Amino acid sequence: MIESVPFWLAALLIIGALFALEITRRRLNSARRRNEALRRDLDGALAELDSAANLRSELLSRIGQSLKKPLESIRSATEEISRPLECPEWMKEQLGLLSKEIDNIGKFIDLIGEIVTLDKLSGKSASPPLSGGAVTDLEAVLTDVVQASSARLSERGVSMTVAMDTGVLVAGDEGYLRQAFDAIVSETERFAGKGGMVHVDLSAGEGTARVSLDYRGSVNTEASPSLLSLELARQIVAGHGGWIQEAAKKGQFTIELPTISAPRGSQGETDEQRDLQEV
Repeated sequence: MIESVPFWLAALLIIGALFALEITRRRLNSARRRNEALRRDLDGALAELDSAANLRSELLSRIGQSLKKPLESIRSATEEISRPLECPEWMKEQLGLLSKEIDNIGKFIDLIGEIVTLDKLSGKSASPPLSGGAVTDLEAVLTDVVQASSARLSERGVSMTVAMDTGVLVAGDEGYLRQAFDAIVSETERFAGKGGMVHVDLSAGEGTARVSLDYRGSVNTEASPSLLSLELARQIVAGHGGWIQEAAKKGQFTIELPTISAPRGSQGETDEQRDLQEV
């Protein structure tokens, strides 16, 4: 037979249970207050980030507008200096390079402004700012870029070989991608010496496309890199969700971009084109 619990012990147990419940309630209230404080701090931090993004966009817009007029003046002065017949050829060549760099600065300013604007409009979207909208055939873009580059390189005694997979599609703007690859190939051209060879390879992997520029031969030691042109290409490729890696040897690059699936109707045609190219 179980003996009855003494009254004092039962009262002590009840008081202990009530005390434990009170401690738990206070801890829960304290945790709730901390969570609310953290939420307010997070909302404040997000508001500051939005304000900083708006300020960055406005600042870049003002910088772009401020720089465009001086750039136009410099471009006009460059053209005026290079017009006289007595202007030496080496000076015309240097002025042509200067004019090209001025164009790169203008394109860079426009690109950064557009990336900031698109990034702001996309909000919380996980897609890269330049990857939405159009679908671009990467092989077609590279073919145009390579053909133009091959003509320029042949005049300097540099050969070019190409190996490309067909049907490599990426989400993004064709004009921007063409501009990026033209800038990268131009960097390779700068350092290519007479008798050298440039090899361009486009290969499609699992959800990615990789472009490799491999230069073999002597390096033009008098050439200097165009950091702005290469940075312009980096911004464009990054805006499409990809990356650029420069090798230790000048003129060698690796570019990777995410790909998208080809429409069902064009799959048969793509396979046929690939077979014809392999033959």
